[in-house]
Amino acid sequence: GVKIMIEFDVPGHAASWCKGYPEICPSTTCLQPLDPSSNLTFPLITSLLSECTGADVSTPTVYQHDLKKASAGRASVATPAATKLTKAEKTTTLPASAALKAASVARAELDKKKEQESLFPYSLLHLGGDEVSYTCWEQSPQVLAWEAANGISGSEGTYEYFVDRVATITRDQQRTPVQWVEVFEHFGSNLDQNTVVHVWKEKSTLDGVLTAGYNALLSNQDFWYLDHLSVTWDQMYLNEPTAGLSATSDPALILGGESCMWAETVDPSDLHNTVWPRAAAVAEVLWTPLDVIYPNGIAAGTDLALAEDRLETFRCLLTRRGISAAPVTNTQARYQPKEPNSCFVQRRRL
Repeated sequence: GVKIMIEFDVPGHAASWCKGYPEICPSTTCLQPLDPSSNLTFPLITSLLSECTGADVSTPTVYQHDLKKASAGRASVATPAATKLTKAEKTTTLPASAALKAASVARAELDKKKEQESLFPYSLLHLGGDEVSYTCWEQSPQVLAWEAANGISGSEGTYEYFVDRVATITRDQQRTPVQWVEVFEHFGSNLDQNTVVHVWKEKSTLDGVLTAGYNALLSNQDFWYLDHLSVTWDQMYLNEPTAGLSATSDPALILGGESCMWAETVDPSDLHNTVWPRAAAVAEVLWTPLDVIYPNGIAAGTDLALAEDRLETFRCLLTRRGISAAPVTNTQARYQPKEPNSCFVQRRRL
């Protein structure tokens, strides 16, 4: 079946929240990132997440993050004692493959239990954390006063406090937080191990995440961003997540990937032909065993002609069902077809 991982991107990319709840934003003219000094911000996030998870938040847990330590630098920012692994625990855990298998079984059991209890029962919940500009915080008298009162020396510490706190709220509601790679870049190995790191930057970034022992999702923008219109289906297809990793990386830590469709340049007129059929190329990579796509190993390559034929067939199926999927061999996602007639005729004449 299909499991839906919902994302609430905080503290950045959240200006729309200010329409309904202006109290959680730095000012009426500088809307994001969200205001950590407001007494409404974290209760609102807690309540919103509980609607998705079905968690009982009538008696909220006390956040244990030591604000005074946040001013001392990144390395001293601690996750709550209830969820942080000690060094001894890290060294006595099961081997990666066994631990992952156990975690997978536990996650499946938890998902089954939650399915009847929550709006989004999937155990992973995305919290964003990417592309945060500190300008509004640095221009906000109440945020600056809050930082001073709590011993936080600047926006870096405020960012770390915010993303750590929302992750703790998520874990308290029995979900595993997924956060964009910027969160890992800030915390490094001090990031709670019960975090999935979503990599959107270059592929080398994934290697660092895996080497540090974190589960990861891959959406490297060079190949799996659908709004990058010049990336062709075959470039997306050849973006094998496990290829090119260093010897210190464990590919078993890669939970999967995502082809991202951002909304800056789409509306109902061009959404479908931007997404399809290229997203199907990514889907085949993620849903097909590696030895099926690369029967002789990654270095030997794969049969793109066969893959293209499957994609052409799928594109025709989409168009028959009223989905305006673009021609497979377009060099730009939204280009017009090379000739008129049905996709079947176009396919035979290419």
